[in-house]
Amino acid sequence: MVVKSNQEPKDIYLRKLWVILNTYKGTVPLFRDLGLSSSIIDMQISKIPSVVSQDLDLQLKKYIPELKLKGVGIEQVGDKTILKVEVEKDA
Repeated sequence: MVVKSNQEPKDIYLRKLWVILNTYKGTVPLFRDLGLSSSIIDMQISKIPSVVSQDLDLQLKKYIPELKLKGVGIEQVGDKTILKVEVEKDA
């Protein structure tokens, strides 16, 4: 299953992942570690997938243990950079 940061999915678990992809760490009261580091904003595009993979793996283990990270990619659409995350659901 693939989740893109610019498209909200219907599945509840994938929607939780989408929220993490669109949230910066430190912006949610009581859950300051929820979300991705804002340092990716100024990062080279080629380095983003590996940094997001490490961060997202920890986020999934803590907040959505039903999902397992398979991979993170980047998609360029015009002047926008979109995170593309592949996960699988544990049975």
